Amino acid sequence: MNSYVFEFLRKFLAALFIENVHEIPYSGRKYNAGVTALQEYLSVTIGEDDYDKISDIFVKTPVQEEYTQLEDILMHLNGDIIKFAGIDNPYWRVLTIKMAPFYANHLLESKSELSITREQYTVAANKFCQAAGVM
Repeated sequence: MNSYVFEFLRKFLAALFIENVHEIPYSGRKYNAGVTALQEYLSVTIGEDDYDKISDIFVKTPVQEEYTQLEDILMHLNGDIIKFAGIDNPYWRVLTIKMAPFYANHLLESKSELSITREQYTVAANKFCQAAGVM
């Protein structure tokens, strides 16, 4: 996967953490609603060039219409800045964001290849949470 996607996801997860959201749904109806809201917000807010660089995360499976590609990409961050809850459950349903506030702020303030502002990440995080029923 391209570096833009990982940069976007790290900053998005940092924005969630800064907004005091440390757990989000990782699969299911609420997760899909959150990702759909995120995609809709970004598609009209950020520049077309930036959106094209990260649009792979919004590809849905043809039959189930789920964001499994994003789930797979997030799995690459497991153990780094996230972990999955549900050890007794073979179907991970909750993603836990693991980072210190200093690191989350550092990520959001760090130089970026994308032109997405900190404020846009914050709004995107809130749109995801509202649609996913997290807030």
